[in-house]
Amino acid sequence: MVDSTDGKGTTTDPGDTGDTRDTAAVDTEAGQPGQLQRSPMSLVQRCFLGLVLSLVLFIVALEQTVVTASLPQISAAVNSANGYTWIGTAYILASASVMTVIGKMADIFGRKTCLLGSVLLFVIGSAIAGAAQSMNMLIGARVVQGLGSGGVVTLIEIVISDLIPLHQRGLFMGFIGSTWMIANGVGPLIGGALTQVGQWRWCFLLNVPIGGVSFVAMFFLLKLQTHGDSTNFKQKLLRIDWIGMILSIGATCLLLLAFDWGGTTHPWDSAIIIAFLVVAAVLYIGFFIYEGLVPKEPIMPPRLFCNQTRAASLIASFFHAVSFMGVVYYLPFIFQSVYGASPIMASVYVLPEAMLMGIASAVGGYVISKTGRYREMMIGGLALTTAFLGLLSTLTPHSNTARRVLYPALFGIPVGFNFNSFLISLQTRIRREDIGIATATQAYIRQIGLSLGIAIAGVAFQNRITDLAQSSGNDTLSSLLAGNAPSSVNEVKDLPENLRAIAEDYYMQAFRVMFYAFIGITGVGFIACLFIPQHDLRMLNDPQGSPQDSPQDSSQDSTGSTDSTNSPESTDSSNSNEKTQ
Repeated sequence: MVDSTDGKGTTTDPGDTGDTRDTAAVDTEAGQPGQLQRSPMSLVQRCFLGLVLSLVLFIVALEQTVVTASLPQISAAVNSANGYTWIGTAYILASASVMTVIGKMADIFGRKTCLLGSVLLFVIGSAIAGAAQSMNMLIGARVVQGLGSGGVVTLIEIVISDLIPLHQRGLFMGFIGSTWMIANGVGPLIGGALTQVGQWRWCFLLNVPIGGVSFVAMFFLLKLQTHGDSTNFKQKLLRIDWIGMILSIGATCLLLLAFDWGGTTHPWDSAIIIAFLVVAAVLYIGFFIYEGLVPKEPIMPPRLFCNQTRAASLIASFFHAVSFMGVVYYLPFIFQSVYGASPIMASVYVLPEAMLMGIASAVGGYVISKTGRYREMMIGGLALTTAFLGLLSTLTPHSNTARRVLYPALFGIPVGFNFNSFLISLQTRIRREDIGIATATQAYIRQIGLSLGIAIAGVAFQNRITDLAQSSGNDTLSSLLAGNAPSSVNEVKDLPENLRAIAEDYYMQAFRVMFYAFIGITGVGFIACLFIPQHDLRMLNDPQGSPQDSPQDSSQDSTGSTDSTNSPESTDSSNSNEKTQ
């Protein structure tokens, strides 16, 4: 049996009746041990739950950027001149590390338990950070915050996937994505305002009441439980893939430390950075080999990548994240270094970009839910992203204010359109019982892409401006810009007008190289999108029928795996539906 194509170009199945009834709120396999039992939810309940989840995600996303404007004051308050870099690094390391394992943990211990636990960790970490009296105490609190943050970000997407049918999921995820982007945009403004009035501790303490209220609301509102799971806590601990967890966390920490330290704390060709990258690569190889051969319940089964749609969706998501974060991270720096803006004003200049990105995310999700089409969104979005990166590369130190604000804002629109489309396409090719591990895998790959984007931008920028400064023949410019251009912005503002103009032009030339690099990277993501076919917005074992892979998706969805996320009963019945026929 092979898939056919309808008049709209959608890959369909002979068993597809076109039924679009809401099936996600009903457990169609409730009689099988380990399956989720979902209580029906009204539209009002879903909207309220979406509001609560968005509120939690807002404070988590806010925490990534709210402290950036407060770092000097925080360092002074806790009497540490050198530890401030770890305030951000500790948070990112902990957040990314937990993403690899939280999906399987949610399968074993339950979505609600893990989500509430993650929120609680985040609130506790925020309270400790707000009361910190030393840098070590603050860094430890940021680790706790990061563990909670990684769990919250991933589990919110998993819970939405559990409760909302795929043909409606784009709308909810679009609004969740817009929350994330807006929070990142306003974070520096809120942090700067709190710092100016001497209240930097509220950058952390603000999360406590909001997180507490959200915790209580989710405790009573979120209705997910496991049916027929009589295993005790000890038996659940034995199901955890401990070795896979250690390998993935070790590889993640070494890779992200290399990205964070390379070109700043240590040169990229230094022994420690090379060693971190090599050991991380070895650990990743060992991790994937081990996951494919040993554990009965792997945290990241290789079969997720053994399908054209899934693999292309994950690749495109990765490159989208790389270009998105590399540009967004450095936009405020462009306004400070090239156009002489203060940190607060630089955040104001990029606020339209953040707002339009958030609006585009919501609109994109709505369009996918209404039309059922995600392929055109991905291809068109990445094509426009590439074009608008080209526009950004045309900026000069003499560009007027309209161009300075308009070009980044235009860039944000197609980026927002694709914030969740890759996850939607991925979920059309997974079974419902694989929601946890598949969604967590996509979140993890996206997080690695975000971190790599910052590293690539830094390398492209610093290499170019160092070359320009060293070839300038001016000792002042060479000492300020060669190797330490990001930290020399204030010194450049005090230079004589002629030297300042040259320095601003060097900054812009370096940023232009960065934009060129991201044009190429986005192009790779665009090519990956061409290999993502359009499927009906339903998962493989949704009750409307059991879709087969399309001709374009010729590889097996399961490869005969008997992954124990399935019960024995469901494994036997699903294998016959997942083979390419």
